[in-house]
This record gives sequence, structure tokens and C-alpha cells, in this order.
Amino acid sequence: QQQQSQQQCSVCGDKALGFNFDAVTCESCKAFFRRNAVKERPHQCNFDNNCEVTVATRKFCPACRLSKCFRVGMKKEWILGAEQLQKRRERAHRSPCSTSLQQSTVLQLLAPEEDESETLAWSDRRPLSQSCRWLLDAVRSAINDVMDNVGSDDSEKIRSSNSSALETPFAITLSFVTRFVKFVKLLPEHSMIDQADMIELIKGGVFHFTLMRGACTYSSEEDSFQFESNQLGGLHRMPLDSLSMSLSSWPAGTQLLSRYRQFLRSSSAASEGDRLALTLLQLVDFYNPSRPLLRNMRLIDRLQKGYIQLLWRHVEHTWPMARSRAVFFDLLNRLSDLDRLATDFSNLCHSVGSLGDHLDPLLVEVFNLRGSAAV
Repeated sequence: QQQQSQQQCSVCGDKALGFNFDAVTCESCKAFFRRNAVKERPHQCNFDNNCEVTVATRKFCPACRLSKCFRVGMKKEWILGAEQLQKRRERAHRSPCSTSLQQSTVLQLLAPEEDESETLAWSDRRPLSQSCRWLLDAVRSAINDVMDNVGSDDSEKIRSSNSSALETPFAITLSFVTRFVKFVKLLPEHSMIDQADMIELIKGGVFHFTLMRGACTYSSEEDSFQFESNQLGGLHRMPLDSLSMSLSSWPAGTQLLSRYRQFLRSSSAASEGDRLALTLLQLVDFYNPSRPLLRNMRLIDRLQKGYIQLLWRHVEHTWPMARSRAVFFDLLNRLSDLDRLATDFSNLCHSVGSLGDHLDPLLVEVFNLRGSAAV
């Protein structure tokens, strides 16, 4: 919401509330474009077709205002007809999510495809639309504000953990979980999701997004996690081997750690070190409509599809056409390995929970170990 309030209309400079027809605009320019973009008789400029369009002058020359609408990327193909508008009004009446809010989230990527008739060479990268740039910037900003901003308390907790202690993996995981929840709250779609559904997504995906966050911070060259800290400055490194002493006492812990190292390396290779791509993949997995007890599975399903689209467009923009499709599917294939790892780590943690009556009560609550600890 803070980022939206800082946006200005691309046409006249007035305050913008979100994307309209694939460009950041105010409500006035949105309504103007809808009325005029599909007219058969175009407006004529009375001067030299170069009138300045501002909040004060936007009504003076409709021709130059419409021309600027097209220049900033507004698409008349996205204007709905009367029948389509009626259907959308009926859906909006049934849905708690407003259209303007959806247009500021990845749900806008589920609209009709943009015109991709331009022929690109195999060595070319596809340009990003303005809406994709804004959405990727929102994710980057949330990463910078939370995920890459380990505080002194969090860093000290990780740093002071005894590598042979039973609680060590839980403490590290709890650090990931806390920051990931704050990260998700900064994303545009957060206010659309029912609080009960958000709790179920977090509970159902706690091991998935923790293991995936490890992949986002893993350095294959140093075989360690690297936590950036804007508060403390520099990088905080934690070797993956620091978990081996703790996990070696767990049933099949050493074998599971070896599998996780293989997953980290394959994810790093698939993304070629692109942490934004891995974070988008993490969000694809987080918005999983198959999590139990969800109230609005359809919304979660659409959010997942939206992040799949955003990941695809980021990949097309980052890698040349000759490789982008292979990179995209290689990244998605990581999710099958992630699901198996998350299930095995969950089973392992619950088996340890039954042995760890001395675990911190907060850890028991977060990882749902209460039933196991009582066995």
C-alpha cells in the first residue's frame, strides 16, 4: 500500500491507485482511456500534436492525452465490452476482492496475453511490461526490507546456537519463518487473503518455504548460507556443516542433510545464482491451493498461477530465448524435490519432538510438535 501511494499517473502525474489497462494511471485517465480509445473518429489536436499533459491541462487536448495514454503502454485490447463488464461486475459482487486491488497484484497477469507478435531472435531477451517491472520491484523491495535484513537479535540467535544442540535446526528455521511472514505481508496481495487462510498457508508450508529460503541464501562455492544484514552491514555466513553435528543424532538426519545439500546445489545451478527467480519460485510454492482447510482455494490458485506467470516473464527477460524455456521448467522441477524434502524434514522434526520435552515452548507451537511431545 505504501508503494502504491507513491505512484504517479504515467499520463498526467496525478496520484495513481494502481494499474489500468497495463499502465499506472489515475482514475481520471483510466476513465478517459476507456471512453476514447475505441472511438472510430479520433480526436484532432488544434496545435502541433505535442500538448503538455498534466493534472491542470489534461482536459484541454483529448488528442494529445490519448496519444500519451498509448505511449505509456495502455492497451485498448484490454477494454472490456458491455457483456464482459457485466460479467465482471457480477464476479466482483460475489468476491470480497475489488478490481482495483486485483489490478495491483499478480492477478493482472491472468488477463488476456500481451501482444507478443514481435519476432525475437534466439539471442534476444523479451522486454518486461511496465506492470511486470512494478511487481518485480515490489518483490525486490520486500526482500530488501525483510529477508535481506537480519536484525541483531536474529543474527545473535543463529550465531550463538550450539551446533550440537537439539534446538539448533528449529532456531534457524524459526528465524526464517518469522522473516518470511513479514515478507509476505509486504506483498500487494496480502490484504486480499483471509487471515485464517494465511495461517493455513503458513502452517502447511512452513518446511517448504524454510527449505526454499535456504536455497535463496545458499552459496555453492562456500557451501554455506549467507544472510545479508542492512542493519549490521555485510554478510553473516553459516556453513551447512554446522547442522551436521545436530542432525547426526537424529534418525536418518545425516542422509537427509546430504539430500538437502544436493537440492541446494541443483537449485543454485538451475537459477544460475538468480535469487529473485528462486524467491518467485518460493512464492509459487507458498500459494499452494492444495493446503488443507483453505476457505478460498480459488483465490490461492489464481495467486499461484499469477506468480508462475511472473516467474516466466522474469526468466524470459533474464535469459535469452534459446534458453529461457529450459531454465523455466528446470526451476519448476525443483518443487517436486522440495515437496519430498519438506515431508521428510517434517516427519523427522516430529519424531525428534517426541524426544525433546525440553524444547522451547514457542518452537513446539510453531512446528506443531505439541502432540508429538506428549507421546
